[in-house]
Amino acid sequence: MVTYWDVCDGSSIRDLEGSQSGAINGMHITQDGSHFVTGGDDKQVKVWDFMLGDITHVGMLHGASISCTRICSNNCILVSASADGGIWRWKFPHPPSSY
Repeated sequence: MVTYWDVCDGSSIRDLEGSQSGAINGMHITQDGSHFVTGGDDKQVKVWDFMLGDITHVGMLHGASISCTRICSNNCILVSASADGGIWRWKFPHPPSSY
């Protein structure tokens, strides 16, 4: 489950189904806050539109549960790692807003 929280009072604003099976083990958000990426037990890397709450892209190359996801500071590269030692480098599907 992906939950959006209100920073003022700590209340839940929105809940999204992040995975059909298992837990989400890693999440990272772009510096501008426009997108975030998740990875978990379903072995899928998912890129989300933050405002819409929609999945925009899915990567399915991992052979085991994803343990970590990171987006580089300029939003060009996404890296994911899994429990079997796999490390994947992805081209981030959304160009940096500064272009």
